[in-house]
Amino acid sequence: IIENKKTILFHLAMQKGTAEEQQALRQWFLPLKEKVSEEEKIKAVKAIFTQTGASSSTLQLVEEYTQKAFHLLDTLKMEETGKRFFKDFGTNLMQRKF
Repeated sequence: IIENKKTILFHLAMQKGTAEEQQALRQWFLPLKEKVSEEEKIKAVKAIFTQTGASSSTLQLVEEYTQKAFHLLDTLKMEETGKRFFKDFGTNLMQRKF
């Protein structure tokens, strides 16, 4: 958010948001003319991500792609300990908090 990177959250918020939410998000991602704290910007942008449903949609995508990866992992011919390592790693990535 601080570096104005256009992540999946940004793109989903732009797709799902109202015209007002889209405009507000665009404004936050422009170079700010007035000094605003990073904390204030993060709070405002995260609120837009939540309001538009971008946050929950992103979590659903993470779950969906992780399950696809696990399914493909099950089809590989490798030791179960190796598969377990990758599944644990994927599960830990899904559970991390931002």
